[in-house]
Amino acid sequence: MAISRTGKTTELLEAMARARESGARVLLLAGDLGSPAEALAAETLPLEFAPEQGIIQTRFISAAVLAIRLLIGGAALPPDDLPDRLDRELSVFDPSPLLGLARTVFLGRGWRYGLAVGAALHQQETALGVPSAFQTLDYRHGPIACADERTLVWSFDAPHDAAGAAVLDDVRATGATVTQANGDPQIALALAQMLAVRLARVHGIDTEAPRNLSRAIVLPISEPALGAR
Repeated sequence: MAISRTGKTTELLEAMARARESGARVLLLAGDLGSPAEALAAETLPLEFAPEQGIIQTRFISAAVLAIRLLIGGAALPPDDLPDRLDRELSVFDPSPLLGLARTVFLGRGWRYGLAVGAALHQQETALGVPSAFQTLDYRHGPIACADERTLVWSFDAPHDAAGAAVLDDVRATGATVTQANGDPQIALALAQMLAVRLARVHGIDTEAPRNLSRAIVLPISEPALGAR
């Protein structure tokens, strides 16, 4: 499975070409249709409604995560009322008390770890900070030493996850501020995106066009890797 907003990123195209040469069938989750990546895919799941004009994307990431959850099924399936619940949570979320904290750590177990990594990346490229992301139990094995009253620890784990809850109890003992995904973890992802935007505004950062970034990363690459069509 390949996921790409533009379908032009060099590393993605190379990986898709090599997968195709090995006999694999590649499913592409695409934002922009008619891209070079689409030409390499066996099937394309279009998410053409999702890309935004800005360089940093939130809607496309959320749409891609939702699509993957629907494809995987099982425990990853989102609730039917997810859109309504997301609207309600976004309307009441106030990140103001969190804006003065010095550092942010995102935690998650299982597939929720991917959300933690995504949230950290989004905050880094949006607000130009240096957040961290850890698998929840790994955080207890060392990184928690940096936690104090200036730290925000944002957990994507479910409240009924006993092991994750035990780690958060240890985190609270350090004086750190803990935020936990009490509902669907995808709602927590959207709230983390809102936090990143508010942090950027505090520092006068243009969230539509952060420095050093572009919509697609195109690098020099040898022709043979992309030659199979």
